[in-house]
Amino acid sequence: MNAQSSFLSLENLNKTFDGKTNVLESISLDIQEGDFISLIGPSGCGKSTILKLIAGLITPSDGAINFEQREPPLNERLSYVFQDATLLPWKTVTDNVALPLQI
Repeated sequence: MNAQSSFLSLENLNKTFDGKTNVLESISLDIQEGDFISLIGPSGCGKSTILKLIAGLITPSDGAINFEQREPPLNERLSYVFQDATLLPWKTVTDNVALPLQI
């Protein structure tokens, strides 16, 4: 791994839920600017967990994530789109956008 020149690097990333369910173990990935990456695997293998870790929605149990040579909290240029639909079809666009503020 060359975190100094990486756009995004995951170093020995581990994630355990509830202190006993090991979801990710020793995941390392080095992405250079301009790379196109796909996470492919069966349901439940940790793809969404990796994306949530990178987006800063959850924290790793161990290991490091560096984005543009910065550690979390990561750069505001990162975003995450959930795979489940979370819009309420009976609400307007404005009401859907405002929903998290109401919650």
